[in-house]
Amino acid sequence: MWPAVLMLLAVSSRCGAEIEQGSPEFRGLAGTGTAVSAAPATWTDADIAWRVPIAGRGWSSPAVGLADERDQQVWLTTASEDGRTLTGLSLDLATGRSMWEEDLFTVSHPREKHLFNSYASPTPCLSATHAYLSWGSNGLAAIDRRTFEPTWVRRDLPTNHYRGPGSSPVLDRAAGRLFVIYDGFDFQFVECFDAATGETLWRSHRPWNFGTDNGDHKKAYATPLLIDASTEDGTSRGELICPTSKGVFALDPATGRELWRVRWEQFSTASRPVFVGGRLYITTGFGKGAIVCVRPGGRGDVTESHVVWAEPRTMPSKPSPIVAGGRVYGLNDRGVLITLDANTGERLAQTRLSGNFSASPLLLRRPTNAAETDETSAGPTPDDRLFVVDEEGQATALRIGGATPEVVGTSRLPEGVLATPIAVGDRLLVRTRTELVCVTRDIAGTD
Repeated sequence: MWPAVLMLLAVSSRCGAEIEQGSPEFRGLAGTGTAVSAAPATWTDADIAWRVPIAGRGWSSPAVGLADERDQQVWLTTASEDGRTLTGLSLDLATGRSMWEEDLFTVSHPREKHLFNSYASPTPCLSATHAYLSWGSNGLAAIDRRTFEPTWVRRDLPTNHYRGPGSSPVLDRAAGRLFVIYDGFDFQFVECFDAATGETLWRSHRPWNFGTDNGDHKKAYATPLLIDASTEDGTSRGELICPTSKGVFALDPATGRELWRVRWEQFSTASRPVFVGGRLYITTGFGKGAIVCVRPGGRGDVTESHVVWAEPRTMPSKPSPIVAGGRVYGLNDRGVLITLDANTGERLAQTRLSGNFSASPLLLRRPTNAAETDETSAGPTPDDRLFVVDEEGQATALRIGGATPEVVGTSRLPEGVLATPIAVGDRLLVRTRTELVCVTRDIAGTD
């Protein structure tokens, strides 16, 4: 059974189509922020199945895996307010009951972090057997999902995150490789680990031609994305897409060798790329950020040849985009939702929402539409919802099938939200500043 399951997971993670109902890494297995789910997009207090206080401070999203009884496990991380104690947790999906909680690392001298960041922002990454928990350079651990014992740990990857860590680990399930971006004030590199042993397989340093001596403009927080790309000679190859400050780099996942790059002027890139219909959609970060559409598969510097379009106006710095039905939805940090044509970058609509946003949007696609995995042709149906939640906890559900996104309902979590929510089956999981909340109610077609 397992080889077939792992093959399915490897294929879906690299084709740009979200076909599973778990969320085993940041923004789901394909990184699209799209979930096939009957989870509600709006709710009342009566619909909250459970809520569990989470001690300390952390903006990592919960992760839930696939395929067997271990996938009733919800994994997340937290840290003490002062950053000295780093803790891993696992909860039961059905009840919220604590299954495991352990202080894994102690940090004697925590470095500075930004007000909007935490010492536990990277989201866990799950395989069938292990949970990979990262706190950036402060520690990385592989936890056995049956015994809850550490299989290996790494604490020898020094970099000064300066504003705090952000990049989440990503797993190549077919090859057994784990990738983490370490982009700091002082050092910037991608590390590839043997997922079974924790041994470093390769390290790829960032080029030094950032065009600045300001280390604050060299760091970034983005999570990489593993894709299968078509090259100009018609062949296919794996590419590890790694956004950073001043550009995005595609690396050979087996060797770390740079394949191509696209340059930009922005820094502190935070969002994860989206790969749909053979194209990459990437937000470039802070400093008048843009969304760029890139054709992968090139060689060398492809800034002039492979950027299909770029839209700089009112674009997000932190939230990652949604791509569905031939459209790109970019949620600006200040609450402006921009709708773009995915093929041309043309601005189609602008919707003003209240509040400021750090969490990325979530597209809830109903299970009846699960077979529609080509996001470039299968447009949203009337039952699908775009779900967004602002930093003060105002949650908004939007219908996005028409010419302009339409608000169809709101809910509220007064503790406030900076972590990106996930949906699993009929459950919506939202991490607030103080707790993890599980909402469950099938309201397909009623909101």
